[in-house]
Amino acid sequence: MRTNKLKKTVLDLRLLIITAISAVWATNLTAQDKLTITGSVGGLVDGEKVYLMGHVPVMKNAFHSKDSTTVKDGAFRFEIQQPEVAHYKLSYKGENSASTVLGPATAAVSGTAADWKNLQFAVTQNPAGDDLKLFEREVTEPINKRMQVLESGSEELNEKYMKAYEAKDKEAMASMERESMNAYREYERLRLADYDRWFANHPNSLANMLILKDIVLTKESPIERAEGWFQQSSKRLRESQVGQQIAARMKQIKGISEGAVAPDFTLPDTEGKEYSLSDFKGKYVFLDFWASWCGPCRGENPNVLAAYNKYKDHEKGFTVLGISLDKSRDEWIKAIEEDGMPWTQLSELTGFKTPSVALYEIAGIPDNYLIDPNGIIVASNLRGAALEEKLDEILGQEGLTDTRK
Repeated sequence: MRTNKLKKTVLDLRLLIITAISAVWATNLTAQDKLTITGSVGGLVDGEKVYLMGHVPVMKNAFHSKDSTTVKDGAFRFEIQQPEVAHYKLSYKGENSASTVLGPATAAVSGTAADWKNLQFAVTQNPAGDDLKLFEREVTEPINKRMQVLESGSEELNEKYMKAYEAKDKEAMASMERESMNAYREYERLRLADYDRWFANHPNSLANMLILKDIVLTKESPIERAEGWFQQSSKRLRESQVGQQIAARMKQIKGISEGAVAPDFTLPDTEGKEYSLSDFKGKYVFLDFWASWCGPCRGENPNVLAAYNKYKDHEKGFTVLGISLDKSRDEWIKAIEEDGMPWTQLSELTGFKTPSVALYEIAGIPDNYLIDPNGIIVASNLRGAALEEKLDEILGQEGLTDTRK
């Protein structure tokens, strides 16, 4: 167990949860099926058009024109029946409002045409707020409380661990490693149970689709679990635009899930020599997607390096294959040297346009896949202590050198 590695794992989870919560401005279609926006804004010109722009928070966010209306008597009105749950803003003479409202809802708009980007939206009859509060109460708050306990325990355990490390007390170190991983496992079990209860108890909540959207983007939870949550949601939600996007992405993810054949690809290394993933068949390969500019990636590199040093000489074979999403060769090389990564590093220096990014559904980094000697995916998204624990499980520790000396 390296210093703060459990805490780092917990903090990474917090970032994922915060990301999920920021997306979950949801509503229940049974409560309201209409989006109404009315405005009496100073300086509007009769006969001019006001456009309603909206985007459904799916994989590629973009605002698109949904409707338009003509200003009459200095006022305008939009009314859309059964709208998709989406963020909306108003456009007038090429100027977009900065504020957005999530529909279905009722909103009254005020302000001036001269300061269109600062329009004020007074939102009422909007179940989205109630839905969010309920989700926070039933899911977020219990998770956050347990997270605080885990963080507190992690700090105390780290102090004890460092003392054992300095005393070279390997038995105590191993005991504390088991203790930390058991605590994390219990945290994760309860986290998933919170989500289980939410989806079981709220099959009609549009929060389901927005939470699932974030889950499948971040691979926060096992895809099989996400599929179950998706199927628990009502047919109307599954067939919504967000639902269709989620279904398509889950199908793609299953193609690169545990048990699937890892897609092959070819990329150049730091010297321009090309390598394919298939060149590494016959050994376990940790396929690591990262970049020099990615703070969490750089934070994970010591964990990857420790696992590499521990297992690189294992009789079953193990190596790491880095795929960088950098665009600057100098920054890429500098990061490799600074972080002391001795394994093969590949990159086209095209960022997220790198072909293997699409092959492996990489939406954010760090991300990774563990591939067996036959080219079969055996695990993914192994962060912090999880990588070394998985390798311990698969390869075993007998006869290995302790890299923490």
